[in-house]
Amino acid sequence: MDNLNLIELTLTCNSWQEAQKISDILLEKKLIGSVEFVEIKPKYWRQRQLDEAHNICLIMQSLNEYFDTIEAEVKEIYTNKMPILYATTMTQNSKDAVDLLLDKVR
Repeated sequence: MDNLNLIELTLTCNSWQEAQKISDILLEKKLIGSVEFVEIKPKYWRQRQLDEAHNICLIMQSLNEYFDTIEAEVKEIYTNKMPILYATTMTQNSKDAVDLLLDKVR
């Protein structure tokens, strides 16, 4: 099935509360069709030292045409200065998955 401009978005949140708030708003506004919450423990360099964190990663499905609106909504809520929102184009999808997503966001 053609991709119909379907995208999968990922966003790392600082807490469960922030992840819940962001996902609830995006779902209520029908900007995303679904969301998964994944606990992650990233490790990264900060100020020349290795640092660790405990975060929640949101994995969301939507349409490419909603990306700018989703990004603006996230910026309104996000507690850090700069949310990093990634979108990946879904190139192949089952008909059932596409129908389910389109039913939720349109």
